[in-house]
Formats: sequence, structure tokens, C-alpha cells
Amino acid sequence: MQNRAALIDGAATRANILDRVGVRQPIQWRDNDTASARSHASLAGLQHDFSHGLASGQIAEPDPEARGGGFKDLDAQPLVTEQLPETGPAQVAAPAAPPPEVSHAGQGEAATPAEPVTEGLPAPASAVQGLTPSVMRRIIQWATTSPGQSSNFARTQANLGERGLCFGIGRFCQDDGGLGHYLELCRDIDPEQFTEIFGAGADRPEALADALLDSLTADSREARMAPVGGELLWQAPWVARFKQAARHKPFCNMQFRAAAELVLLPMLPLAARHGLNSERALALLLDRTLNNGAESSGEMLAQLPRGPLDQRLRALAENAANATSTNRPMEILNNPELGDAPLDLENPRME
Repeated sequence: MQNRAALIDGAATRANILDRVGVRQPIQWRDNDTASARSHASLAGLQHDFSHGLASGQIAEPDPEARGGGFKDLDAQPLVTEQLPETGPAQVAAPAAPPPEVSHAGQGEAATPAEPVTEGLPAPASAVQGLTPSVMRRIIQWATTSPGQSSNFARTQANLGERGLCFGIGRFCQDDGGLGHYLELCRDIDPEQFTEIFGAGADRPEALADALLDSLTADSREARMAPVGGELLWQAPWVARFKQAARHKPFCNMQFRAAAELVLLPMLPLAARHGLNSERALALLLDRTLNNGAESSGEMLAQLPRGPLDQRLRALAENAANATSTNRPMEILNNPELGDAPLDLENPRME
């Protein structure tokens, strides 16, 4: 598949951002994650990958009228995997015949049993699974959304900590180029809607939308933080435009991808060093990283006691819950939708 970054203007800027956070290859999504279906059958409820929902238009929009939830992600249907044929009631099997012996007559050696046959048998439940876009989406979903509630694609923060506008489930911020990276993905996937939404109200919509992207993908922080069209991005009418973008399904989809490229993948080395290699563990670490930054997450992990992974995760969730007003860490810890099988963090699948 051709590299997406080569298809758009400002490719060098995007490459610089990804290189700065340690991502050497942008994620590329396929319509059917069949390889994932084979290798992840033990992880219940795996979703189709991001672009499957994009192509079919099946990512639900946030429901502003819903109280306490109402969000149903239609892109989260379980993959169909091969099922073993059903059998009748279990029968008591006859004792198996002993393995054939190799005769060493006259040599005084004990008989050697035949090698066990393992080819074709299912892998143990604890076998390491691949980290695919489907699994990344699952981790991001539960790290940023409480069970039973809508994903807050329209979340905005107005210049908190002098970071400019921060937007969406991945808190893509103006000052560090994250917001520009996300908008490049949006323009790439649907350029017409990008111009219509971000150029709304202007005499020349395309010029205003292009000016926004040029500003947010500039090399210097000063240029990225500058007003666009005479308005700061955390003031009206820009906030209204971003909230409108959060109602466009493909742009919601790109929030998952941007969060994977800018936050989830760069934190994998830290997770690997501390043995946090399951969906639940990565979701907890992602929640803390989105809220406090990578450096703070590293300090928190360094303070965890030694012991089994489940004990360390509980300590991490309890420490985080004591330090924040949200109950999200404990929700992640107890979420039955998250898997605990080990994931291969060294070789994330980019497509």
C-alpha cells in the first residue's frame, strides 16, 4: 500500500511530527483485518479495523441528547471466526496406547518415547497476540470513554496550560503540532467536507481551510499558535467549526488513528520496559499519558511495587484514582471488555 503521507501536501511536516514522537511508519488501515481474525480469536469481541467502519459509514455519531450513554459503536461488532464443530456430551475416553518404544537391545539403554505431536493444535490462551489497528482502536476506545457513555469526539480545551486549542478524544493540541497532524488526516480522507466545515462562513472557504492547515502544520510553535482568519482557535467561530467536524463520521474515525500514531505507539517502549503488555494495561497507561503526559506516566510506573501484572495494574489504577477526580482508571481496571492476553509490543502491525 502506498504511503499516505506521500499523497498530501505538507508530507514533510507530518513525517517530522511522527519522527519526533518515535513513529517511523504511519498506520495504514485495510478494509478487512482477516489476519487479525485468525491470530486474535482468543480476544473476545474484536472490532473490524478503523477503515472498515469508515468505508461502511458505521461509526455512530455522538448523541448530545443522551443522558448517561446511548453510544453504540456499530464498528465494534465481533469478527466472525471459525468455530469448532459442536459435539455431544463428553465421553470418557479409553486410555491412550503407550508411545512406541525404540529398541536398543543389547545396548543397555532405556526405551525412548516418540516425540509428542503438536502441529495443528490450537495455541495456548496465553499466546502472545499481535497489536493490530483493531486492537489499538479497542484500547483507545476504553481509555477515553467510560462504559455506557458516548465518545467525546467534540471535547475542546481552550488554551489550558498555554497549549492553544486541544481537541477530541486524543487531546490533539495546537502548540505541539498534534492538532495539525489530525487535521491533515481529515483533509486526506474527505477534502470536500474539510473545506466545507473549516471554511464555513468565509467568502473563500477553501482559502480559510488551507490557511488553518498551513498554520497548524508550521515548523515553529509561534506560527502554529497564531490566529487564523483574525481569530484565535479557542474562540468562536473556530470552536464551532471543530465541534461540527466532530459530527462527521470519517473525521471521528481519524481521531482514533491520530491517537494511535501520536500517543499509543510512542508509549509502547515505556510499556514494554514495565511489562504492561495487555489491552487493559495499555488502556490504563494511555489514560494516564493523555491526562498527565509521558514523563509523569514514567514516574508513576517507576513507583509501582514489584509483583504480578494484575497487582501492579491495581496499584496503578488506585494511585491514579487518588490523584484525579475521575473514576476512569478503576473503570478500565474492571472493564470486562478489555483483554488480558499478552500483546506483541515489539512489532505492532501497521496495516
